[in-house]
Amino acid sequence: MKLLTILFAILFVTSSSPCHSFGIDGNSHESSKNNQEFDILYSFENRDRGEWIGSNHFEGFLITDEWSSHGEYSLMGILKQQDPTHFEPEFTKIYQPNTRDLSAYKAIALDLRHQEGDCDPGDGLHARIYLTGEDYNMIGFSEAVRICTEIHTVTMNLPEDLLEGMDASALESIRRISVEFLPCESATGNIGIYIDNIRGLKGD
Repeated sequence: MKLLTILFAILFVTSSSPCHSFGIDGNSHESSKNNQEFDILYSFENRDRGEWIGSNHFEGFLITDEWSSHGEYSLMGILKQQDPTHFEPEFTKIYQPNTRDLSAYKAIALDLRHQEGDCDPGDGLHARIYLTGEDYNMIGFSEAVRICTEIHTVTMNLPEDLLEGMDASALESIRRISVEFLPCESATGNIGIYIDNIRGLKGD
């Protein structure tokens, strides 16, 4: 099945930048599911999409209170499932030469879902996380998860999900975290995608 690739991406600035201006609260939290601590990297509660930008595969790209998994707000874009373009656009903004160190985390996770409506996602809309390293090349990606109108969590395990030949030191200089959406060939119509609560899970 030929898949059309659409990406959400975030590019990190150095830790010397003010955390709150980028929606990062810098505090530790505890998951009610497994008592695992995590840092919220992005939750959009300041109603500013910051360095998140869109591609031409989406119509509209905004902060919304229609749904969230953390707080009141999330990021939403309208995906054109039958976009005729064949290149791989992405949501990103460049902050050269800055990077972010993710080596303290055992996983990166985020929550997402798509809207209810008249659109037909066909055989399924899938999403996965991937990381871009200091040289702007992909260094690893998570398993693709099929998403629907209910909340789904996508998780990239670190360093297990890094590409072969990559070691944990690659996580010390991350250019961006991307969320890749993979519509199937039979998908029709436009569909709203929500993403929220991007977080770094800590070790035991």
